[in-house]
Amino acid sequence: MLTLNLSSIFLNQSAEDKLQVIELIGQKMVEVGYTTEAYTVGLKAREAISSTFLGNGIAIPHGTPDSRDAVQKTGVVILQFPQGVDWGEGDKVFMAVGIAARSNEHLQILSGLTRVLDNDDLCGHLAKTGNPQDVIEAINPQSRQRPLISEDLVRTRVDINTPFALKAVAASLLDAGGYLEAGAEEALAKTHAIVSGSIAFISTAKASCTGIALITPAKPVSFSGKPVNLLVAVSACNVNHLAVLKQMGSWADDADLISKLENISATDLLNAAKGNGWPVPADEVLSREFTIFNSNGMHARPGKVFVSTLKPFESRIEVRNPNKSNAFINGKSLMKLLSLGITKGTTIEVKACGPDAQEAIGALEQAINEGLGE
Repeated sequence: MLTLNLSSIFLNQSAEDKLQVIELIGQKMVEVGYTTEAYTVGLKAREAISSTFLGNGIAIPHGTPDSRDAVQKTGVVILQFPQGVDWGEGDKVFMAVGIAARSNEHLQILSGLTRVLDNDDLCGHLAKTGNPQDVIEAINPQSRQRPLISEDLVRTRVDINTPFALKAVAASLLDAGGYLEAGAEEALAKTHAIVSGSIAFISTAKASCTGIALITPAKPVSFSGKPVNLLVAVSACNVNHLAVLKQMGSWADDADLISKLENISATDLLNAAKGNGWPVPADEVLSREFTIFNSNGMHARPGKVFVSTLKPFESRIEVRNPNKSNAFINGKSLMKLLSLGITKGTTIEVKACGPDAQEAIGALEQAINEGLGE
């Protein structure tokens, strides 16, 4: 498995423009032994085809297929620019992730990177941090020993009718998963809950790992006279949870969403919490499978074509890689698409729901058959 290490992270860099950034990336790749000097030509050629800016202050410069002979071994370098660098089209880059690839190993790093991109607070922190270990812990696959949220941390329609019992279930899940420090389980169960709409929130900083547990009761539970349909329990030792909490805060006063919580399954609640949409009736969903044959899998360039093909359609499009997870992601989000780690030969499942679902699936099929721009 390809992983980041301290020798491939360069903080507090400066550059006048993106061309200088690309040249600096090429220089660093030579220094750490990933490429020869010729790879810089490929980096520039690829950027000339289309911008490698992903969003949230992050770009992923990488070479063209023709420059692959200049790659001595697959690797990634990360350069931080605290003052930011103009990337054109109004985009500003604070972290440039240079990729030299002879294989698909780098897709694991991209998967970690897309999770960072979804978290505004974490991106802001990484843009300014003076500790390279922060970057490693945020992106390295091996550093994420426990997921922020998973099926093990979700329980639905639990037959409980008191606030303490509901909080105790959430605390026990976090403790069993190794998210809490010793002795923190009981304290979390006794923590005063903050109620917003029909959602109650509890949290603790006595955490060994950041995680979120979600519990829905079989019937609303009264918290100081307020009916609660969902309890959100957080163990926090960094800011990784803030984006999810912000999203859940938007649910609180949405009566339609709250009504869905009454009969939601654990899988559907997990998908919603990850920002992958709420469930719709099965008879309203069009589902298809497609095999991706791009030689380097679903990297940035075919990913952009995939997403841009779907964006004009009104229908909701969701995608999953069954080899990696049961969860579906928003097919119109490049960041989420890259997080699926789709390699050559992977068969993905695509679901479409909406007035132009058939047209969207047809357009996607054509784009995939045409090689997604490659």
